[in-house]
Amino acid sequence: MHRVTVSYNGNDTIIHGSKIDPNAFTKGGELKEFVNTIPTFSFSIYPNNPGYNSIEDMLSNVSVTDFDSTDNIFVGRVYSVADVMTKDGIIYKVVTCEGELAYLRDVIIQSYSVYAGTLLSSALTSLFNAYNAKAPSSKQMTPSGGNTTGITADYSASYKSAFDILKDLCDLCEWEYRVSYSNDMRYLEVSESFGSKSDTDIALSDNLRALQREVKANDIVTRFYPLGIVKDTGGYFTIAPANSGVSYLTNPGLASKYGTIEAAKVYDDITIDSMSSVSSGAKKLKAKAQKDYSNMVGALTSFKLNALDLSLINGNYSSLKLYNTHRVVTKLQGIDEEVRITGRTLKLDDPQNPTLTFGIKQATLTAMVARR
Repeated sequence: MHRVTVSYNGNDTIIHGSKIDPNAFTKGGELKEFVNTIPTFSFSIYPNNPGYNSIEDMLSNVSVTDFDSTDNIFVGRVYSVADVMTKDGIIYKVVTCEGELAYLRDVIIQSYSVYAGTLLSSALTSLFNAYNAKAPSSKQMTPSGGNTTGITADYSASYKSAFDILKDLCDLCEWEYRVSYSNDMRYLEVSESFGSKSDTDIALSDNLRALQREVKANDIVTRFYPLGIVKDTGGYFTIAPANSGVSYLTNPGLASKYGTIEAAKVYDDITIDSMSSVSSGAKKLKAKAQKDYSNMVGALTSFKLNALDLSLINGNYSSLKLYNTHRVVTKLQGIDEEVRITGRTLKLDDPQNPTLTFGIKQATLTAMVARR
């Protein structure tokens, strides 16, 4: 179902899935991918494999191709090789690879800064101009996306890797990032949310093998105090000047149900030079705090699913891919919800049985009140 190719010293060698060479076979091939994480691919390779001597950490590149779609589901480099000999004298290598997103860890950006409100696309253009100036052509990337959202706070960094800065920027905007490819070009793509709604349900007596759902109350806050930093004194300022003199945010419905439950958070990225500029600082602080408060989790619903990827044997099913959202239905448990795949572990030896991690469905504070 999959082909694995290693590229070394300008030569490409199929090490798994060849239709010609029966020795082009690896064991234990496993792809792990999660949202906003560098994907990894690991496998074991034996001396009779035609690519055995083409495996060298940081110098060999590896791609994994899906036969059915001809798409590369992994592109990266070898970063760890372990030589193994068993007590029976069997020799092999255990190889671990990391996706090309890891290239961004190779480059340190000495100085970088953007102002609040800067479009994410502009911030990324600045970042990748600096990255590409230092990276070899084989590792350069073109940023894509981010034209519809702005950085929520001033940001600066010194001597950080390009990957860490990318992560910080996307965390500020609550956006996702990944490497994509088109017309032999490598892109660093950002989006508020990748993936789409799948037309394939995950249902009992069909493709659902096992399910565990857990619901629990979590960190209910009815009075939230956001705090910014005053540089000249080292003290704090509140949102009061921008919130009718009140220094906290509240949810009246929750307060009526649960009483007063307070929490405070210091936003060390929101600062003012002195209290003379507290009015503008309070507006910025309130805007960021309101977004945080509205998204605070009142309850968590987590799913652990073991499902069959029936697309491999039946064209009427869509494959179970990272980022996509599926409807999960088990009438016996009264479950009928849409959940998103946020992690996938795919075993090349058993591609029909991926291990899936589904995103946590968050119930906002408003939804908690609605369940009274």
